[in-house]
Amino acid sequence: MKKLLGLLICLCSLSLAVTIGDIYFDDVLYTFDPEGLLIDDSPELVIDVTGSNVNFNAFVLLVDGQNVLISDPSNYEYNTTEGKFKYQFTTQLAVGPHYFEFAATDDTDASSSNFTATVKANEVSLIDSPIPYPSPATENVAITYRLQKSGDISLYVYNLKGMMVYKERFSKGDSGTHVGYNEPSIAVDQWNNGVYIALVVGKVDGKQTVIGRTKFIVAK
Repeated sequence: MKKLLGLLICLCSLSLAVTIGDIYFDDVLYTFDPEGLLIDDSPELVIDVTGSNVNFNAFVLLVDGQNVLISDPSNYEYNTTEGKFKYQFTTQLAVGPHYFEFAATDDTDASSSNFTATVKANEVSLIDSPIPYPSPATENVAITYRLQKSGDISLYVYNLKGMMVYKERFSKGDSGTHVGYNEPSIAVDQWNNGVYIALVVGKVDGKQTVIGRTKFIVAK
């Protein structure tokens, strides 16, 4: 019985050890890749951290060897209910790769994680293909797309004759340019019935480039 009780205590201690889980940059899940993740120059970093009485004052976040929590202590928080560490970068990261080191401590243990991410200059990219909703549309259609990095975005719509029927430009920082999900809405109630092609355009390697396309139907 004593041996069983000791084993249970040991297992409980192991289950309460501090654990570093998923890592997110601007709601995009980080996947461990030798080349790192493409990120914005001022991202929000969220890291899942669980443990027994995680020590708020013992977090360490090194970026290229410098502890940003010391130089910028007001921009991080730890939600004990959700088990999430959050840090908002207010100083822009330089273009290029960056090396991150994160450590957390609780009553029983300490844990750390290393990862890399890359800031690329004036480039935007989609995580997946744009999705129109609804389609068929009668009054409005939203073109939903998910950006991996924020930047200026242009949205063009053409009919099947190749005529441009819609154009809108969104400057970085405006709705439609944020990291994560965007869904600009287009009024189509005055359009002819038919099939339309929507193009999402952003700057890649200094040139305006189609980074995503989709089709939708107007039927009234």
